[in-house]
Amino acid sequence: MKRPSEVLTPEETDALLASFGSSWTEVRNKAMVAVALYSGVRCQSLLDLIPTDVNLSDYSVRLRNAKGGKYGVVGLNPAVVPHLNAWLAIRPNSKTLFCTSSGKKVLACYVRAMMTRAGTRAGIEHRVHPHALRTTHAITLSQRGVPIHLIAGQLMHSSVATTSVYLSKYAASDVVNAVKAVAW
Repeated sequence: MKRPSEVLTPEETDALLASFGSSWTEVRNKAMVAVALYSGVRCQSLLDLIPTDVNLSDYSVRLRNAKGGKYGVVGLNPAVVPHLNAWLAIRPNSKTLFCTSSGKKVLACYVRAMMTRAGTRAGIEHRVHPHALRTTHAITLSQRGVPIHLIAGQLMHSSVATTSVYLSKYAASDVVNAVKAVAW
C-alpha cells in the first residue's frame, strides 16, 4: 500500500537544513535538499539538472525531461541561494549539477537514504524523503495563498484537477483547524 507523503513544518525544514555539516558531501547534500524544497521538483528531475538549468538571476529552474517527458520552467525561491552558491563554489567540473566527487551523477537511491539520515539527525519523527519536500513545497504555496493554477504550473501538473486532488490529500488538518476556528 502506498503511504501518503508527509508534510514538513517550517520548524522541521529549518532543522533539516541545519542538520548538514560543512564537509564537501554535506554541502552538496544540503544544496540538493534546498533545491528540492524550494522548487518542488521531483527527485529524478533534481538529479537530471545541469548547471545551466538553474538561473539564480531570475530564480528559475529549467526541466528538460520531467515526468512524462515534459519540458518546462519552474520557480525557485530565493532562500536556496546561499545553499546552492556554497555548493557551486566547491563543485567539481561535471555535466550534472549534483555529482559525486569523481563527477558522476548522484543516484536517486542515495538521495532517498541521505534524506532519511538527515531527517533522523534533525529529530524529525516521521519519514523524510524527496517527495515529502515536493509535497511540503506545494502545501506551503497553498497556505501562502498562491492560486492553484500557479501551483499546478510549478508542479508541472497537466491539469488543475490533478493539483486539487494532490493538495486535498494533505489538507485534513487545515480543514479541522478552519472548522475549529469558526465562531458559532
